Amino acid sequence: MKKEVSCVANKDLPEWVCIFFNRLLLPEKNIIARRLIEYRSIGNIFCEIDNKIPPNKKNIGRETVLAIIVDGAVLCNPSKPIIDSDESPSSLFLSTKEIRKNKKHALELHQEIHKIAEELENKINEFQASLDKGYFENNTNTDLLTLIERAGRNTSDHNQAYKFENYVLPLLEKIDHLGPGYYPSIQQVLCALRLELEPISRSKIDMIVRFNDEPIALSRGIYNWKKILASREASPSDYVRFLFYSIEEAKQSLLLPKDFNLSNHSISEITSCVLELKDSFTEDNVRKIKKKIETENSP
Repeated sequence: MKKEVSCVANKDLPEWVCIFFNRLLLPEKNIIARRLIEYRSIGNIFCEIDNKIPPNKKNIGRETVLAIIVDGAVLCNPSKPIIDSDESPSSLFLSTKEIRKNKKHALELHQEIHKIAEELENKINEFQASLDKGYFENNTNTDLLTLIERAGRNTSDHNQAYKFENYVLPLLEKIDHLGPGYYPSIQQVLCALRLELEPISRSKIDMIVRFNDEPIALSRGIYNWKKILASREASPSDYVRFLFYSIEEAKQSLLLPKDFNLSNHSISEITSCVLELKDSFTEDNVRKIKKKIETENSP
């Protein structure tokens, strides 16, 4: 199967849609694009998207909606990875089971780093207090600029070392002349790191799923990802939730107008198309899912 999408504008495929689809690089995204291109009533859906976005947000708004539609379809096909038959699924697709496992591990590391940063900050303060008593001297230098300089000079990356020597080091030398009182100590940096790593809940973790080198940004805080990662196989309901929460997030990020919403009819058609559902996914299905979402999010 060809991986490239060759999209030519016509009455059902506006030029802005073709431009977006022709830029897709990953094979699994191209497969979703082909499904959309070949769908019987796709022209009406593209027309609705275009009509609901004002002129000042046309470019970014239309691309945002298309990206949400395609990314969600790739994410919600864990039971049947949408790749060519001659490719290894593990090479292109990250399963929901792996995502859950990685997220759990990330949370554990997050908490562990927070604890270590606090312990290291306290130990350095204790060490510095011992030196300040004046009973002995120690050649260990915990000055922040000194540590940055050593790290920059000792890198095995010759390109990075060259950039450090020529661009960063001159700036550090200027700051060094001011004295330690003008920049934070290593303990203050560790304190900042500790505060940045304050314990957080699962629902607040930002997740980025990567398919090869192309990142797919998932919801940040709005969407509790236990909803979509609750089972091994994502369902059409999960996809509708993905659309709903991702569009809401895009509106909060000002990528879409505040009143933007896809109609229930369009959502049902898109879901049936991109997930290749054998049984029709109806507007009534969409209404029930939206009602459930509203109930879950009500105070």
